[in-house]
Amino acid sequence: MRISIKKIWRYLLVVLVISLTIVVIQNINGHEKDIPKVVQDINSGVIGAILTTIITLLLLSNQTDLQEIQTKNSVIYEEKLKLFNEFLNVLSKSLEDGKLAPEELKNIIFQYSIVRIHISAEGAQKIEHAIRSIDEEFFYVDENYVPKFDRYIQLYTEICNVLRKELYLNNQEVDLAPFAFDNFLKIAYQHRAVKLPINSFEDVLAEFAKTRSIYVDESKGNKIQFELSQENINNLTEAFHLIELILNDYTDHNIERRYLLKQYNVNGRTYLGMLNVYYSVGNVQIATLGVSQKNRIYFKIKFEKERIISFEPETIVAEYETTIKEDLRLFLSAINPDSKKSPTD
Repeated sequence: MRISIKKIWRYLLVVLVISLTIVVIQNINGHEKDIPKVVQDINSGVIGAILTTIITLLLLSNQTDLQEIQTKNSVIYEEKLKLFNEFLNVLSKSLEDGKLAPEELKNIIFQYSIVRIHISAEGAQKIEHAIRSIDEEFFYVDENYVPKFDRYIQLYTEICNVLRKELYLNNQEVDLAPFAFDNFLKIAYQHRAVKLPINSFEDVLAEFAKTRSIYVDESKGNKIQFELSQENINNLTEAFHLIELILNDYTDHNIERRYLLKQYNVNGRTYLGMLNVYYSVGNVQIATLGVSQKNRIYFKIKFEKERIISFEPETIVAEYETTIKEDLRLFLSAINPDSKKSPTD
């Protein structure tokens, strides 16, 4: 494009010189009539056209230069934005697991070295200062296993303010202040469970009378919450009394009952954990009655392969009396009342 414009400039200058020469000759004394009137008029028109073309070319040239600068700036902006995003992604993934392995450190160093090419010396110093703030304490968690979110926020805010200035050089806006998501502290809080002093089934029912809200904090990190229906509580009560009735025939086995029910407090609200009633003879656990995380009442007997009976809200518990009685008979008949071993051992 520039080469063709240069050629046009040369041709215009040659024609302009010729036209101006004619004008000079025309105005020298004694030569007014040497040049025909038609030639003079044509020459005047040519000069006017040449001047108009020159002005147009000047404007187009300036516009072309401006467009090239804008295109170049746009490409640079996009490349910077891509590099900055890649750097932040690498940093984020490296910090994700709460530690920095040697390979992760090398990735950060490499990615930052690329970014450093495209930012000012002042910006580079600020980013380096932010990265140096990552120390062992950066990854500490408190007694509730909540990470130090304020350290992460401070780190990313300092880095993003530098990258922001590098992207928007003419932006006079002040630096962004560190933000705060206090709700994250509550979400990340590993809610402590308080073991309730349950010594009888009546104690269990008393706790369910206070609240039926069940909270389960799975080992996988899922937090399950549901309301225990009155139908489920009725099934639980019927199943407990049915099992007690059956076990009364085994007085020589000295069957113990152990109750486990925890209480949680989440955002000022009280929840109960999953109830478990453990039946055992000595050190041998026989069976468990409880509430599952699927909002069901269940009874489990520890044969070689666990046998589980799940009671839906509409289940008639009495229909399972024969099955439960036979399973308990098979298990208990294989146990010496004084033995500490399960028949499945």
